Amino acid sequence: MPIPASGAISMSMFNTELGRASNQSNSSLAGGSTPAVGSLFWLANQSGSLNQTAPHAMSEWRGYGPAYNVTIYSRAGAAPSISYDLYYSPDNTNWTLLSAGLISTTCASIGTVSISSGTIYIKVIDDNANQVYIRGANSSTCPANLDVTCVYSRSVTAASDVAITVYVDGVGAYRVCT
Repeated sequence: MPIPASGAISMSMFNTELGRASNQSNSSLAGGSTPAVGSLFWLANQSGSLNQTAPHAMSEWRGYGPAYNVTIYSRAGAAPSISYDLYYSPDNTNWTLLSAGLISTTCASIGTVSISSGTIYIKVIDDNANQVYIRGANSSTCPANLDVTCVYSRSVTAASDVAITVYVDGVGAYRVCT
């Protein structure tokens, strides 16, 4: 989980975010004007993007979280009568179009996105502007054609794959979320 954008922050939070014990001894913030090897600023730059230019301050950590690449796979569960667009979000509020005009029933990589929020959300909108049911899986294999959820979410703690199948009924229609 990223360092909070507001409120109290501490060296123990930085250590935890970097996968170290919260009470790690010798937790130097930077160790000089150029972050010393092993310092918190140096470690943070290995897995994310934290300003490496002096002067260094704890406030630079606000909102910090390492970025993880998530590869998204998609397919229609059966031959759909119209295409769909796939969106993703790090917060279930601000959505980004990843790919438009999808219609294939073959599971394929749609793209790779960088997520630092700790969770990725995926939704699908059909060409009639309806949000439709999907089923997700934490792998590169698209799951069975079932109507499970309107928004699929997955916790992200490392580079990973997410696969979704867009629910299509026997006559090629999507099931619209209500």
